[in-house]
Parts: sequence; structure tokens; C-alpha cells
Amino acid sequence: MKNKLSRVVSARTPSKNDVLARIEARAYGIYEGRGCEHGHDLEDWLQAESETLLLLLLEDFRSTETAHSNEDVREPVTPVVGDRKKASRTPKTKSGLSKPAAGSRARQSA
Repeated sequence: MKNKLSRVVSARTPSKNDVLARIEARAYGIYEGRGCEHGHDLEDWLQAESETLLLLLLEDFRSTETAHSNEDVREPVTPVVGDRKKASRTPKTKSGLSKPAAGSRARQSA
């Protein structure tokens, strides 16, 4: 199941050159949106990089979700048993420690 999922994710993952081209195009768009004002190249690049990487992560997440929902076999879900409820029913001593169950010492020595 993991192999199928990793094949889907790796097939959709863009190359480093594709990512850089997307960042470059977005940075230029930000520059143009600013009215082609010079002196903000680093800010524009960092903003474009942040936006582009976030979009790629979201695309990857969506493709992973789609791959999971398209699987024929799903793993069974194991219910979680709450230990807190069990611990809260155990009688406490003045020191805050749980009292041993009746006859527990006899069981230990036997």
C-alpha cells in the first residue's frame, strides 16, 4: 500500500527546475504588481518562494488524500481504550497514590 502511495506522490512531484521556474515567474508577477519598482528583489523572491512551496505542499497533500480515498483495501481502525477513565475510578489514598486492590498481596506472594 505504501509503494502505491509513494508512486502516486513521486509521479506528481515537480523537478527542482520546475519549482525554481514557478518561483521565478511568481516573483516577477509580484514585481510587476508592485509597479516594477526596483529594490525589492529579495522580498519578492522570498514571498514567491513561500507561496509556491505552500501551494506545492497543498497539491501534494490533496493528491495523497485522493490516493488514500481511491484504495480498495483500508486498514482496520483500532479503537482507543481510555486509560484515564479507569484510573479515575481507582480509589486514592491521602498521599494521592492508588490503593492496592483487595487481595493483591496474596496474589503476588502465591
